[in-house]
Amino acid sequence: MKPLSTCLWIGLLTASAALAQDRVTLDAFCNYYGRPFEDAVYSFSADREAEEVVDRILNVVRLPQNFTVTAANVPNVSAVLSDGKRLLLYNQFFIRSAGADDDAGWAAVRALAHEIGHLLLNHSLDTAPERPLEELEADDFSGYVLARLRASKRQAVAGMDTLAVARARPTHPALPLRLNAIREGWDQASASTSHYFGFDAADASAERAEEAFPAFPWPPPKASAFTVVGLDLLTRDAPTPTLQALADRLEAALEAAGYGERSYYAVPGGFALVARLEQIYPDGTPKKAPDRWSMAVRAMNRFSLTEYFKALFRGTPGHFRVLVFVVTPHPFTQADVEVGVREGRAWLAGGMNALPPSIGARPRPDDVRCTALIYAFERPAAGASVSFEDPSPLTGKTHLEKARLWAALRE
Repeated sequence: MKPLSTCLWIGLLTASAALAQDRVTLDAFCNYYGRPFEDAVYSFSADREAEEVVDRILNVVRLPQNFTVTAANVPNVSAVLSDGKRLLLYNQFFIRSAGADDDAGWAAVRALAHEIGHLLLNHSLDTAPERPLEELEADDFSGYVLARLRASKRQAVAGMDTLAVARARPTHPALPLRLNAIREGWDQASASTSHYFGFDAADASAERAEEAFPAFPWPPPKASAFTVVGLDLLTRDAPTPTLQALADRLEAALEAAGYGERSYYAVPGGFALVARLEQIYPDGTPKKAPDRWSMAVRAMNRFSLTEYFKALFRGTPGHFRVLVFVVTPHPFTQADVEVGVREGRAWLAGGMNALPPSIGARPRPDDVRCTALIYAFERPAAGASVSFEDPSPLTGKTHLEKARLWAALRE
C-alpha cells in the first residue's frame, strides 16, 4: 500500500494536468505541411513569447485579431476552427525559433504568418475545391508580412523545402506555386509604402481596388508557346499613352477576333489579360461557334477560367487553348511549372473585368512590352486525360495569326 502522501501527490498531479490541457475539436484546420494530425490535439495556456510574435505580425498588417492564441501538441503551428472559434495552435519548442534572426527564425515567422493569414482572412479551411486558393492567399499574406518585417526575398522562402511538401495535395498546391505566392506577397509589400492588407492610404477606395486585384502567378508557369507583340502600334493613337490605353487596344483586338470575355490580373509593373478558353483545330484555327465555346459553363457575373477548365476536363476529344497577354516593363522567365488540372484550378480562378483606375492611369513605361503566352492542351480521345502541350507544335506567332489576332494587333 502506498503512503497517503504519495497518493495525494499523484492525485494532485493528475488533477493539475487535467486542468492544464483541453481536447481540441477539429472542425476544420490547416497544417503548414498539408498532412492530417496523427494524434488527438490538446491545447495549453499561451505564453508571452508566442503572443509577442503574433503582435509583431498584427502590427504590420494593421488588422484586428479575430482568433485565440494557444499552445498545443502540434508539429509546428496550425490554424483551427473549433466549435465556432478560431484558434492559432503552436508548438512551444517551434515558437522559440521565431525570435532568431536566421533562416530558421524567418521560416518559423513565415509559418506563423501563413496560419494567421488563414484566420484574419476568414478562410473556410475545409476540403472544398477553393481550398488550394486559400493556401496560396495565406502564402501571399506570409510573404507580405516577412517583407514588412524586413526579411529579404531569399529569407522569405527559406526552409520551404523542409516545411512544405513538394507535390500537390488535395488541400495544398505544389511547392513551386506556393513559392510563387510567397514571392508575390513580398513584392506587394516592397513595391509600395501603403498597406496592402491595411487601410491607411490617403485614397482608401483606390487602395481597396488594387488590393482586390488578383495576381497572376509570377514568374508565370511555362507556356506551350509565346511571342512578343509590338506595343508602339498599340498606343499610336493615344494622346497620352497609359496602361489603360494598352488594355483598350488589346481588348479591341480580342473583341474583333471573337473573344468576347476577358479577365485581368496584376503582374509586377503592369497587368495580364486572359482570353476565354477556346477549342481549336490542330493547325491553331479556332472552331466555329458554337463548337468554339462548346464547354457547358454556367452563367457568371465575371469570367472564371476555373469553370472553363472544369468543363474542359469533362469534355470531348480535341485541342484547346488559353491566350494570356502579359504587359510589364520587367523582363521575366517562365517558371518550370506545368499547368495541370489541380494547379490550373488553383491559379486560373478568374480576375477582374477591368483594370482598377489607379493602375490604368499609370503612364506607359518606355521599356514596357507585351508578351503573348499560349497555354495549349489536348485530349486525344473521349475519357482520356487532358495533357499540356510542352511545347506546342505551333509557334506563338502562328497561334496569334490563326486566332486572327496578329494582324488585329498590328493594324
